[in-house]
Amino acid sequence: ALQDYYPGVRFVWLMGADNLAQFHRWQDWQTITHKMPIAVVSRPPDALRARLSRAAVALSRYRLSQQQAHALPGSSAPRWTYLTAPLYDIASSTLRVSSRRATTRN
Repeated sequence: ALQDYYPGVRFVWLMGADNLAQFHRWQDWQTITHKMPIAVVSRPPDALRARLSRAAVALSRYRLSQQQAHALPGSSAPRWTYLTAPLYDIASSTLRVSSRRATTRN
């Protein structure tokens, strides 16, 4: 729907490694990979499992290195990359709750 609403915008699908690990179970996952490039963000404890997942193996020939990730928005699907960063074993929902509490205190 976003692609229809914003024609000409080059979207990149962002997902955590935990989603890549089970991406092959999603309905029409292969169709999604052909809609737009994908950036996968490493998340503990799924980093290794994600990189060895069925979807990662199936898409391995389309993978850009992390150093090439800057080219992802201009790339044609099914291009993707795997991004690593400092890993924190904390859920995003926990961060959101902490952020809301800090905001309401100020």
